Amino acid sequence: MKNTTATTSITFIFLQHKRKKKKSHNKHSSNSFPGVNFAYYPDGTRLVVVDPNPHFKSYYNENRKKFPNIHSEEIIVTTGEEMDMVQSNSVDVVVSTLVFCSVENQKKILQQILRVLAPGGKFYFYEHISEFDIERHGTRRRIQEFLTATGIWPFIFDNCMLNKDMLADIQQAGFSKVQAQRFYSPIDHFVFQLVKPSLKGVAEK
Repeated sequence: MKNTTATTSITFIFLQHKRKKKKSHNKHSSNSFPGVNFAYYPDGTRLVVVDPNPHFKSYYNENRKKFPNIHSEEIIVTTGEEMDMVQSNSVDVVVSTLVFCSVENQKKILQQILRVLAPGGKFYFYEHISEFDIERHGTRRRIQEFLTATGIWPFIFDNCMLNKDMLADIQQAGFSKVQAQRFYSPIDHFVFQLVKPSLKGVAEK
């Protein structure tokens, strides 16, 4: 998604899914704070943020004031699965960054995304996923499964699951086009090698 100048308003929804009732300061969740990709949104963007954490507002406000070219709405405090208050066919773009790892029902959230997108609207996603090259990185996959099944990783990182891969659900959700790529994010930290396997792409309604 490139930074371009828009002549008309484009409505974006930025999905968040951090469930902790208190502010979180861990490195993993800080990567998905709204604002880290605001610079790539076109001028004239109307931005709506969906997040279940009412304490998230301060983080959001710190970032959105740096981008006066974006018209930011108030945060809708709910999950992506329950964003029924967003009108159908009213959104041009939905952006999801490190969200699906903690979503309880990813098929439901994908149906909501399809519902709110206008015809021709696009869903941009960037997610960490379970290890996809078992032959070369089988140990990483086993560690991901263990830390998720025991609840250790979800407890530390806001219900984040290491063993999810949402590509099949995206492909089967009903989008007219899906372009996606599995790849390894350039992460150096030893612990976060577990979230190097990643998925990025765009799906069109």
